[in-house]
Amino acid sequence: MYNTSDIEIRIIENAAIVIETKQLYESRDIQLLPLTKTRGIVPFGDDNDLPEKILEAAGKNPIVTACLEHKNAVTYGQGVKYGYLDETSNFIEKNDNLEINSFFENNDINGVLAEMITDAHTFKQANVEIILNQEAPASRKVIGVQHLESVFSRWETANPDTGIIENLIYSTSWEEGVKEENSSVIPVLNAKNPYLDLARKIGREPDIAGKSKDEKRYKYVIPIKLPSLGRKYYPLPSWYSIIESGWLDFANAIPTFKKAMMNNAMSVVYHVEINANYLPRIFSEEQITDPKLKQARKVKLYQDIDKFLKGEKNAGKSLKSQIKYSPDGKTEERDIKITVIDRKIGGEYLEDSQESSAMIYTAMNVNPSLIGVIPGKTASLSGSDKRELLRIEQTLQSAMRDRLLSFLYVIKKINKWDEKVVFRIPDMILTTLDSGREVQKITN
Repeated sequence: MYNTSDIEIRIIENAAIVIETKQLYESRDIQLLPLTKTRGIVPFGDDNDLPEKILEAAGKNPIVTACLEHKNAVTYGQGVKYGYLDETSNFIEKNDNLEINSFFENNDINGVLAEMITDAHTFKQANVEIILNQEAPASRKVIGVQHLESVFSRWETANPDTGIIENLIYSTSWEEGVKEENSSVIPVLNAKNPYLDLARKIGREPDIAGKSKDEKRYKYVIPIKLPSLGRKYYPLPSWYSIIESGWLDFANAIPTFKKAMMNNAMSVVYHVEINANYLPRIFSEEQITDPKLKQARKVKLYQDIDKFLKGEKNAGKSLKSQIKYSPDGKTEERDIKITVIDRKIGGEYLEDSQESSAMIYTAMNVNPSLIGVIPGKTASLSGSDKRELLRIEQTLQSAMRDRLLSFLYVIKKINKWDEKVVFRIPDMILTTLDSGREVQKITN
């Protein structure tokens, strides 16, 4: 689907281009991949390599990559900050908790957040691995955090009795197949209440039977999945519609068509016309009678004309030739006539490119005026309009940010940080020139 050799292109009566692609994503007929100590792995895509194919297709399209980078930057804002809420629920940023400061610095929390945001916009999920110390349950704390990329993550099939996914299998070598030596099986916390599940697993809270038991495990995954109807294992990002519909293939094919057309287009720049009587007259004047010498003289004439027309040193020079007229004075008879050929190449598929670009921007939910323009179109929005569009985007990030920051609240309770601490992602918004400052920092 994503390689040129896999795309079938047909020209129908020189009027239309048809691109046929196969459908991909999580198959309804799930075939579990075997792995010791698991119930089996649910393939991500028919061949368990869909994430790589999605990234390959997206990486070929400048609009998709620009849109994803734009959305990542907008969601990231000023990075995660912690603080407190005042009596009117306004966020007051603080950095006076030494334990939290140390935890943020040691685990590069903003780096983890940036990776989570990238995964969330691309695959609609982000998986956080937490690492606990080996103290007694009451003293157990989370000391390490890292993000597990969706490209390398696969889910174990859910427990048939509870319907809960219990393990995540992580490997950077899925192309080599499912092997014990190149994969890690990491227990997954219940997504509906990860704190309670973790507290029970480390023996800090009793289970549903009223018993407390420490599993003595020190790594767990907090799964963060954004809403995706009908998808139990792998969420379906909305922008994937441009792959399913074929618009991304179509948009990626257009540059290939245009490049091939330009490379194979007629490279002739000049049309040189030589009077049929010109060479015989040259032969007579130079007294050339041998056929081989006549041919050589003819070739020399052509070479001299080519040499004259080509090269930077010959730019601006003029070529002189005789003009004769017929006895009635109406018809010209030139010895040599040179005509510049007008080659109009480069505007092919412009409307197709505009249409596919518009579809991509729509699927990515990004206004093109914020990151570029649709081919053949010019941006007409004012600076105020763009500020409002950006502000709307920032405001709409609240739901995703709440989901992405949820792992920090689990850690806060396990580590027994101040209950009043809250986590937020402030935005830096652009202001008008008459406001006295170019940017203003706010928190949604």
